[in-house]
Amino acid sequence: MDSFFAHIGDTVESEQRSSFMGKVVSFSEIGSITSPIIAGVFVNYISLTAAFHFNLALVSLAILIQLYMGYNLTRRTKKSRLPN
Repeated sequence: MDSFFAHIGDTVESEQRSSFMGKVVSFSEIGSITSPIIAGVFVNYISLTAAFHFNLALVSLAILIQLYMGYNLTRRTKKSRLPN
């Protein structure tokens, strides 16, 4: 999670940073409220393993996003260090 906040600090302007962080926290809270409901629907109507497969897909997506963000941050840092 530290790399996420570091990426925000590097890419979002300081005037907009608090608003952006508020939106991130809001979406996180919405997710923590709705995820048990979604899991309950999966378990009730599909199967017990459907909730685990859905979570596995979400974790895989989160890992891919982190890798992509880290790659872009590294690439941007290397470009800014090049002499003009």
